[in-house]
Amino acid sequence: SNSPLLSLRVDRSEEKMAIANAVANMIQDGDTLFINSGSTTQILANALKVRSNLNIVTNSLAAATILGDTPTFRVVLLGGSINATYGFTYGGDAQAQLSKFQADWAFLSVDGVSVRGGITTHHAEEAVIDNMMIDGARSAWVVVDRSKIGRAGFARIGDDLRQVGLVTSAGDPNETRDLERSGMQIV
Repeated sequence: SNSPLLSLRVDRSEEKMAIANAVANMIQDGDTLFINSGSTTQILANALKVRSNLNIVTNSLAAATILGDTPTFRVVLLGGSINATYGFTYGGDAQAQLSKFQADWAFLSVDGVSVRGGITTHHAEEAVIDNMMIDGARSAWVVVDRSKIGRAGFARIGDDLRQVGLVTSAGDPNETRDLERSGMQIV
C-alpha cells in the first residue's frame, strides 16, 4: 500500500508476522477486539483478515485503515487527541468513547515486558488507553517480538503480570521462564 501510515520500516517483521498469525488463530469469527497502536498490532491487523464478522475498537490510525476495508468487520477508531508521529489517539475523548465498549480480547503492542519492570510503554498518554483496554476485555494479551522481553519502558501498563498473557517469538529463555513463574501465560 502507498499509505503514509503503512510506510514505517518494521524491524523483526517475520517474527511479528508469526505472532500476528498466532493471534489470528486464537480468536474466533464474530469476536470483539481492542487493539492499540504499534508495529506488531499493525501487522496483526493484516493477519486478522482471515477472520470474519469481527468488531474492533482501536486507537491506531494504521490498524483502523487496514481493517476498515474488510466488509464484514465493524471498526471503531477512538477519537480524541492525536499523536501523529506514532499514529495513535489518546486523551479524555478517546477514554470516554472506549469506556462504552467491552471486548472478548485486548491485544497490545508494548515497548517492554519484564518481571522487574512489568509491562511498559514509552507513551504515558497511551498507557491510560492500554489499561482501559485490559480492564474492558475478558482476555488481555501483549504481542511483542523477542527484543521487547526483559526491557522496561517509561510508563507501566497493568498492575499484575498474571492478568495479561504474552504472545511472543522465542526470546531469552531465562527471562521467559521468569515471566511464566510470575504467573504470566505465554504463547
